[in-house]
Amino acid sequence: MDKPLREVLQGAIESRNAALRAGRSHRNDEGYLRACVATCENIVRSYHSDEAIRRLCRKYEIAVRYVVPGNQPEVLKALLGETKNA
Repeated sequence: MDKPLREVLQGAIESRNAALRAGRSHRNDEGYLRACVATCENIVRSYHSDEAIRRLCRKYEIAVRYVVPGNQPEVLKALLGETKNA
């Protein structure tokens, strides 16, 4: 599938938020995880071009890695520029 990176990141945010709401995220760093989600939400809200999204995903790579679920490695690769798109 060939989606804009903005949609790819938004999907990862929604997946992570669903896991948090459902109690499937049993982490002791939940506050930090929520801060990472907020960082990614700001990226999605403020930027629309793939170039800008990728640049900021690289800049805030740690936050993006926290947000993208571990079972979605292709999404992470797309956001960080390791493949064309997810």
